Amino acid sequence: MDIMGGQVVRAAGGVRAEYKPISSPLLSSPDPAHFVHVIQQRFNAAVFYIADLDAIMGRKPNLKVIDALLKQTNARFWVDGGYRRLADAPTERERIVPVIATETYMEWNRAPELSGVVASIDTNHRRFICSRAGMPLKMTLDYFRQAGTKDFIHMRLDAVGAGYFDPFRLIPPRPGERWYAAGGVRDEADLSAATEAGYTGALVSTALLSGKLTPQELAPDR
Repeated sequence: MDIMGGQVVRAAGGVRAEYKPISSPLLSSPDPAHFVHVIQQRFNAAVFYIADLDAIMGRKPNLKVIDALLKQTNARFWVDGGYRRLADAPTERERIVPVIATETYMEWNRAPELSGVVASIDTNHRRFICSRAGMPLKMTLDYFRQAGTKDFIHMRLDAVGAGYFDPFRLIPPRPGERWYAAGGVRDEADLSAATEAGYTGALVSTALLSGKLTPQELAPDR
């Protein structure tokens, strides 16, 4: 769920300036609480990923929207709020797990305890995106692993909303880690391919709203 200006927007290819309010036959509006209620009722979803695009781009964050979601729904949320430091993330908030994304995170010179976060490893057209220019992917993965992180997202920004999934571009997990594919997952075959690549699950939105993934095709752990 990508939120910009208080509305859910349809992400496509990582070109955020072109994102528009989401539209689907399943939805009557791009209101975030409505989105959550519809996806919960139709797909029995319990956990929602939120990208606060305004915060990620350095604008005013959608904190009121997230507070409203906590009050109006019973869902749990993984929230990427463009956190520059661990201290910026809501580590003590019930039903929220902070997502620390390599695109925005800046605390590379220290190693805080990061076992309670999800690390988003961001790439675009196979190029690793990191706030520290020139930082290698391996060094970044080592940083999170040494800090205790076990949950990872491979966020392929160029594939988001583009309907192009390639399991051979996924970062290989290590034993004991839980990885989630984000970007381009279209159908049950793509979910199966991610599983075969060692991934625990995937972030899906477009495939749900387009009808390419049905409630019957989603296993309980997906």
